[in-house]
Amino acid sequence: MAEWLKARGENILISVRVQPGASKNSVTGIKEDFLNIKLCSPPLDGRANDSLISFVAKALDVSRSSIQIIQGIKNRKKLLEISGVTMADAEKAFIPLL
Repeated sequence: MAEWLKARGENILISVRVQPGASKNSVTGIKEDFLNIKLCSPPLDGRANDSLISFVAKALDVSRSSIQIIQGIKNRKKLLEISGVTMADAEKAFIPLL
């Protein structure tokens, strides 16, 4: 089982490591139990967090309001809680992007 992905009741938790200021939004791999995501947005005024939520919402085909950053709001390492999606859905969405 992927350590970056866990179940929490009816929701899932995804541990991510964000690299803001990249040339394009992309998933770059899994390292140290984090899903690594590069984002175009800079880490200013919450723009990288907004970009992360939009990127993950699009990948999982859920609304932005289904995703919350529950840890690491001002850190590169974040924990996302997502409702309306299963662990299998998340693996199906992100594994092909690796």
